[in-house]
Amino acid sequence: MAFFIFYNITKIIFENPVQYILQLNNGGVNIIPNSQFIPDWVVILLIVILILFAIIRTISGKYLWSLFQSAFNNQTASRMYRERISSRNLTIVLLDILYYSVLAIYLYHLFTTFEKNIIPPGISLYFISFTLIIVYVNAKKILYNLSGYLFRCNEEISEYLFYKTSGNHITGLFLLIPAFSLFFSSGLLFNILLIAGLITIIIPSVTNTFRGVLIVFKKDFSIYYLILYLCTLEILPLFIVWKILW
Repeated sequence: MAFFIFYNITKIIFENPVQYILQLNNGGVNIIPNSQFIPDWVVILLIVILILFAIIRTISGKYLWSLFQSAFNNQTASRMYRERISSRNLTIVLLDILYYSVLAIYLYHLFTTFEKNIIPPGISLYFISFTLIIVYVNAKKILYNLSGYLFRCNEEISEYLFYKTSGNHITGLFLLIPAFSLFFSSGLLFNILLIAGLITIIIPSVTNTFRGVLIVFKKDFSIYYLILYLCTLEILPLFIVWKILW
């Protein structure tokens, strides 16, 4: 009898591995839907992102290694800027998609954790998060390019945007594991992963801001423009996100 029960449980679970989970109840075992823990769309998204990473790793393995080095080495970052070539455009686009996708997962978790009443958790909330990130990142790029045109510093803005984009790519790669692990965790581990993801986002942002300051001082720009830049395009958006979530 026990073997028969075990056989049927394993058959159901292995035929639908992301739809069911076992729950112990007073010495018995219940099979309950697992959609609230590991939705099907999460598994599909994970597979797509892993395939995307595999493609990037295959076509631009050396570039990825240099990208990781640039996170901690200003000379490597400067060399990558000087040696940028159009043949890497496909890699840049794929890394952009990876960054948008992974950061959207983290934003999804922030919404479901702190703003549960806005939109029910699900794929719709993920696509909303994905869209918000694309709009936010590209709106900032437009503002940067506009400021470069107005203040006649297109080259400096181009250099900073290169560092900013590289930082985004590094964030997407390092955030991949914590972001997906949040779907499989709860309690203290969930909070630790949420904080780890936040640190993963903050460190490249701080590094890029520091590099932006170096560009400003190197080109003898006014300190007024530096303060205006930091408050308008870097600090203010963080306060807005903080206000929305908390």
